[in-house]
Amino acid sequence: MLRLYFNELKKLKRQRIIRIICILGLIMPVLWTLICIRDQLPYRSLVGLNILIGNFLITPSLFSVILLLLFQIEEQNDTMKNILVTTIEKWKIYIIKLVTALFLIIIFNIVTCLYTLIGGMFLNDSGYVGRTFAALLLTAIASISASLPILLVIVIFRKRYLLSMIFVNCFIIIQFLLLWQVTMLKLLDLHLPFLIAYRITYPLQIVNYTSILQEGIDRLYYPASTGVIVLAGTAIVSAFSSMLIYIKQKI
Repeated sequence: MLRLYFNELKKLKRQRIIRIICILGLIMPVLWTLICIRDQLPYRSLVGLNILIGNFLITPSLFSVILLLLFQIEEQNDTMKNILVTTIEKWKIYIIKLVTALFLIIIFNIVTCLYTLIGGMFLNDSGYVGRTFAALLLTAIASISASLPILLVIVIFRKRYLLSMIFVNCFIIIQFLLLWQVTMLKLLDLHLPFLIAYRITYPLQIVNYTSILQEGIDRLYYPASTGVIVLAGTAIVSAFSSMLIYIKQKI
């Protein structure tokens, strides 16, 4: 299993699009820091921007692109038959691809967290290390859990890379636009996983609380226990059903 994991990493290392997205994602925290310094915004604004843009747009985009490439490379190189000849079961291959994508996302978010903390030093507000790390990590987990239905699209259309890429990116962009304008569009009555992920983690994003922000917390409120159940159910059903489809697909 460990050898399979390193093989998947080697496949991604040669993909230029992964490097471009990672560089873009790592530049964003620096850009938000400069904006916050210029406009004299508080540290919570920097954290909020990194969560909104980073964890609810770039993170699911990077996650989906990694998975798309991992599944597509085998189709392009026609290597699946060779892998299966070695008696490695398809469910193990699926799990390794998923774990590889999740591991890289965790690394990406740890680096983003470090950038955010460094940005706090320039904003003269670096005393929220624990809260910042918890907010960034938990929102990333919630975002990925809500985005796991894209696995179904990736697996079903794994032999149609372009079509799969279009569907997945449209799905992520539409989700982000709905989340970004959730109050403006009066979508608080919609129980969509992505909106729930943002709403239950919103209080975590306010690393330094002020009473002025309470109205926003009350407006976006969603029962945390219910939200966790919805997200966990979404992640489990999406991952398990896509694995079954992948196993039954013909080579």
